[in-house]
Amino acid sequence: MTCTISWFGDTQRIMLMEMRENWTWQEFYPVFTQQREMIAKVSHPHPVHTIIDMRDAHLHIPTNTIANMRNMAGNQVENSGVKVIVTSSRLVHVMFETIRRILPHKRKAMFEKYYTIVHTWDEAIEFIDAMIAKEDQQTED
Repeated sequence: MTCTISWFGDTQRIMLMEMRENWTWQEFYPVFTQQREMIAKVSHPHPVHTIIDMRDAHLHIPTNTIANMRNMAGNQVENSGVKVIVTSSRLVHVMFETIRRILPHKRKAMFEKYYTIVHTWDEAIEFIDAMIAKEDQQTED
């Protein structure tokens, strides 16, 4: 399978979506639906963050990416947290920035709230850990 989703760790606060070489939107959407269903079943009040690991798909961007990302920017399930895309691909980083720039104001705000992109796995873990620490601090206050 070129797209998979699973829990990362045992707290149900982080999911791992893996995108492998030559993935397609037709393969992605069932995994996206599965992710939404898994998040909906979580009983804790914390957001569920997702690491989207594209390190193995670094040279691949399927057709209609801009249209699909525009649709996803405003299509978040309740309790959905940040999606951190991990890739060293300059092409993917440029595409991400292009999408962010062309979105209409309302969708752009949603996109910026829910999506970020980093170059390395360590950056993704650091970003998510900081988000969780902030959420935990807010819960304690």
